[in-house]
Amino acid sequence: MKSDLDVSGYQPDLVAGKDGRQIIVRCEIIDQIATGPRRSGKYIHLGLTAADAMQLLSRLQAAQKQFGWPVPQTTVISVPPAADRN
Repeated sequence: MKSDLDVSGYQPDLVAGKDGRQIIVRCEIIDQIATGPRRSGKYIHLGLTAADAMQLLSRLQAAQKQFGWPVPQTTVISVPPAADRN
């Protein structure tokens, strides 16, 4: 399958606002150079509403079932409000 990509991402991460209404998907950009793909050290941020993020999740889960993709290990990091830090 050949596809024209606007950008390739590496190690996607997820950031959610305190109220959970805004979701940001963050990936490192992969440069496509003559010698092959290379990590750029630059990042792309995709902002989604919670509803759009859930729709994306649903589509990813459907693709996971269809193609038999494994369930990855997930780590959740919670940062306390500044007033509660040391």
